[in-house]
Amino acid sequence: MRSMDDNSINTSNIANQRRWQLVSIIALLGLVAAYVHAELYTVHGPFTKVRDWGVPPTWALVVQNMRWFFRGIAVVSLITLVVLESRYLIISHMIRKLVGLRFGTSVILLVLGVISGCYFLLPGYITAASDGIYYTTLAWLVKDVLENFQLPMWSNWGDMGFPLMQFYSPLFFGLVALVNFVIPDIFIGIKFVFFVIHVLSLFAMYLYVCNLTHSKSAGLIAAFTYGFAYYRYHVIVYVNKFPMVPTFLLWPLQLYLVDRVICDEGGRRSGISLAIITAVGLTCHTFFGGYSVIFASVYGGIRLFSIVQDRAIFDVRMRAVRRLVFWLAVGVLASLAYTLPPLTEVNLTVIPGWYP
Repeated sequence: MRSMDDNSINTSNIANQRRWQLVSIIALLGLVAAYVHAELYTVHGPFTKVRDWGVPPTWALVVQNMRWFFRGIAVVSLITLVVLESRYLIISHMIRKLVGLRFGTSVILLVLGVISGCYFLLPGYITAASDGIYYTTLAWLVKDVLENFQLPMWSNWGDMGFPLMQFYSPLFFGLVALVNFVIPDIFIGIKFVFFVIHVLSLFAMYLYVCNLTHSKSAGLIAAFTYGFAYYRYHVIVYVNKFPMVPTFLLWPLQLYLVDRVICDEGGRRSGISLAIITAVGLTCHTFFGGYSVIFASVYGGIRLFSIVQDRAIFDVRMRAVRRLVFWLAVGVLASLAYTLPPLTEVNLTVIPGWYP
């Protein structure tokens, strides 16, 4: 009799757990819907207007009229998730179960990347400031150069001979130009590049933090925070510092590789990868890439003193310093064509104060 009672209790517990899991999934979907609605609302919403977006279309009016409905859904969903997590640990159990699957972590990161970067998929342009139009024009110029085989070239459209001469690193604009061959509208093409880089940056941040802490949970939390950080939205959409976008992907990778080079993990492959990432960063933008090298060097110096004690002897540290300096130097030398001119001909730049 007791065995039958125990079986019925277990069956009831399993049924309740599945029921609460279903409720949790619905609540999560409610939060996602509310977040997407909030992003759509910003296109024609009554927030800070940096430019005139024109007459709101019908869909924008529908979004505006339903704003309180979705805000209510967000509040109810959030309260539901808090209650279920605090009483039954439903969310934690679901995440652990998903992470335990072969591609579970990748699925979580992909979903987080798509949701947090959905503002790149919104209708309209993201060139809210004049800098955005200028940077997009430079990408179009590279595409025109490649399309007409005008190499080498000189143009007064921007930066005294860009992209093959000096004063502006062309790699980011070259990437947008290549996408423009597939997506004819360059404004949509640059949004697609932003979206892909945004999603990949979450994977990069997860890789770095997971390697640093040896914790998948810490990596997922870092990726979540990194993806939804308002600073990224502000820099790209409102300030329009488009060349800074690759830094959000390259910077975590650079820190990850610095750790591996210091600990001598991966051998030359880690060093070569660090040199490539460093060169790519400098070739995307000398200013942001240069500061990335400086910060990576400072970070590496700090990490030398946080290595496990039985490995942190003087000789080990010195070898780690030599490896780190060597591979960072290789990366800088590989991008010298776009880092040396701004430094040696600083008086010829448009804004000399930006350079040392």
